[in-house]
Amino acid sequence: MLRHVTLRAKSPSLVARCTIRSSAAHRAEQGSLETDEEEIKAARKWLANLDADAIRQKATCDISFSRSSGPGGQNVNKVSSKATLRIPTSSLLPLLPKLIHQHVLNSRYHAAKSADVVVQADDSRKQTDNVNTCFRKLHELIMEAGRAAVPGETSAETTKRVEDLQKAEKVHRRKAKEYQSGNPSKFTLQGTNTYLVGQGQKRLLLDTGQGEPVWAESLKKTLADEKCNIDMIILTHWHPDHVGGVKDALKLPECSDAKVFKNQPTADQEAYADGEVISYTPPPGQQDIHDSQKFATEGATLRAFHCPGHTTDHMAFVLEEEDAMFTGDNVLGHGTAVFEDLAAYMDSLDRMKEQFSGRAYPGHGAVIEDGKAKIREYISHRKQREDQIIAVMKDEATKEDGQGWKSMSMVKIIYKDYPEHLHGPAEGSVLHVLRKMDGDGRVKKNDDGTWSLTKKAAL
Repeated sequence: MLRHVTLRAKSPSLVARCTIRSSAAHRAEQGSLETDEEEIKAARKWLANLDADAIRQKATCDISFSRSSGPGGQNVNKVSSKATLRIPTSSLLPLLPKLIHQHVLNSRYHAAKSADVVVQADDSRKQTDNVNTCFRKLHELIMEAGRAAVPGETSAETTKRVEDLQKAEKVHRRKAKEYQSGNPSKFTLQGTNTYLVGQGQKRLLLDTGQGEPVWAESLKKTLADEKCNIDMIILTHWHPDHVGGVKDALKLPECSDAKVFKNQPTADQEAYADGEVISYTPPPGQQDIHDSQKFATEGATLRAFHCPGHTTDHMAFVLEEEDAMFTGDNVLGHGTAVFEDLAAYMDSLDRMKEQFSGRAYPGHGAVIEDGKAKIREYISHRKQREDQIIAVMKDEATKEDGQGWKSMSMVKIIYKDYPEHLHGPAEGSVLHVLRKMDGDGRVKKNDDGTWSLTKKAAL
């Protein structure tokens, strides 16, 4: 029914996914771990088969960017390329064998107060390279914990297997870096997922990537393999990593007559990313998409669902035959999404989870088997941030800001376990939440620029 063309180092017409399973339960008795041989074998097997991208695809992650600091704290990098990866231990540990949990919690990457694993990288001026380095460090942490916690990993066969996996991982990272360096969008990570939908000679194409030559070549090959044409190109939103390949697709004989659809098709768009303004002026001829509009082809029907937040024009699409949803960039296969308007984004998430019950096909990352559960996880994560801010503002004993709280004062409490140079980017996140809570009537902004709880939130 659909083909998934994702721009990664691996074959662009296939999705390679790794399933992670926790090891068998262990027993704690009188403060010491007693493990049976089956659990040890399971942990060994899990570690030997761990793919470097597996945790990235499964865990709930926050990725933020900041400027690198030099001697004296000056900003030596004029663009915010330093990457910080934060993963709640409540999301990470269930993916790992229990034998290695304590070693992860004892590592230098564990921020105990916030219950997060925090990894940073600033080796490159490319954000995507630094994000990949963060995940590489996380992978190394897990492997080191495994070597420390799992007994019997000293045989020549096992050592060779681990060495082979490490070599393969390095080759994979090198290939991925070479490709991603040509696709510098802030949140594409492995690349933009594009989908060929339908079963007949005429298909639908959902999103078009950044406009890299490798994508056009992959699309051409896939169309030849499937012996089909494209008669409709449907875009989830205006960001360059989703609309950049439209012109390349239309150059192909198999797509030359395709109609292009996008919500708000004549609206100019603008955003700030990678230290510069990115803008979009839609080409002539695009047709509008309205909420609940249906796009039908042989074997598949897509129902449009307007869900602003990530962008004002953002659309998701329900695949009615599968009770699945193409979530665009509102819900990702790994990590969490960014947004322009938190209130609109939260409202969209609430409505999205009621539209389907099956898989989620995201704009980036792996296919999500339980899409509805992932959306609930996103909502819970955002509400936890709101609860943290309310808790801080209720604590009058730590208040130092006159009428109310300054946003940075809240940051210094909520993010006290994080390096101080991350407080600036964190303040932006806190302000997003405060503005949303202001709209909800739970906080108010005072004349002096500070923030206070309303009676509604103080109860």
